[in-house]
Amino acid sequence: MIKKLILSLSLLISTSLVFANTSFYIQAHQDDWQLFMGSSAMKDIKSGNKVVFIYTTAGNAAKPNPQDFWVARELAALESTKFATENDNVNCSISIVNGHNIKRCETGNAISYFMRIISGDISSLRVGESIGSTIDSSTSYASWNDFHSTLKQIILDEKTSGSVWINAPEFCTCLLSGSNPDHLDTARAVYFATTGEGWGRVWYLDYIIRTKDINTSQEDYMNKVSTFMIYDRTMQENYIVNGRGESTYCESDSSASLYSQWLLREYRRSDNGINAVGCSPCPSTN
Repeated sequence: MIKKLILSLSLLISTSLVFANTSFYIQAHQDDWQLFMGSSAMKDIKSGNKVVFIYTTAGNAAKPNPQDFWVARELAALESTKFATENDNVNCSISIVNGHNIKRCETGNAISYFMRIISGDISSLRVGESIGSTIDSSTSYASWNDFHSTLKQIILDEKTSGSVWINAPEFCTCLLSGSNPDHLDTARAVYFATTGEGWGRVWYLDYIIRTKDINTSQEDYMNKVSTFMIYDRTMQENYIVNGRGESTYCESDSSASLYSQWLLREYRRSDNGINAVGCSPCPSTN
C-alpha cells in the first residue's frame, strides 16, 4: 500500500513539474542521441530543462525476429533515459498528434515519442512514392507534409514558454559521408518543420565524426558511454537470436572500435531557426 502511494505521488510530481526551457532531440533511431548527441542531451537533462526525445522510425532492420528487435530498441532507449534522468518511473500512454496515434512516455524531466515509421519509408514519403507506414500499423502518414507537420505539432504541444532548442541530425550532405538515409530524411523533415519559428537549432554530424579530432571531455565521454552501454545491455537482455543476446557494441572487435570512435566525439553547428539556411557554401561545425 505504501509503495503504491509513493509511486502515485512520484508520477503526480513528474507530470506536474513546470519547466522554463525545452530541448528537443529528434532522431531516426533509438541509439542515435546516445552516440551523436549524448553529451549535449545529458547537460540539458542535468540542468533541469524539459527534454523531449522524438524517434521517427521503428529502427527495424534486416534482422531475424524483427518484431522483437524494434520492441527491444524502444525498451533500450527508455532504459538510457531512465539512467540519464536518474528516475526509474516510466509512464507511457498513446497521444493523438495531428490525427496519429503515437506512443508517449514520461521519465522524470524527459519525454519520449516513438513514431515507429518503418525504416526507409521516410525517404519514400519525401519523394512522394508511397505512404509512411508504422511497423505496428497504429497509423500511417499520407504525405511528406503530413509527416513533418506532425513533428511540428509535437514540438508545439510539448514546448514551454521559455527558450526552445531543436537538436537534430545534419542535413547538409557536404558535411556528411555515408550517412544513413533515415538520419538524413529525418533531418530534412526537422528543417521543414522548424524553419521560420525562431527556435534555436543544432545540427549534429553522424558517422563521419570518427574521422575528426577527439573533442569530448572525460566527463562528456563517460556520460555518452554510460547511456549507450545501458542501451546495449538492454538489447542483449531483450533481443535474443539463436539463444544468444545481441550486442551492437560487442558484435566484433571492429564494431566496438567504431562505436568507441563515435562516443569520443560530438560535432555540431547551430542556427537561429528564423531564416532558411542553405548548404552552399558548405557550413562549418565545431
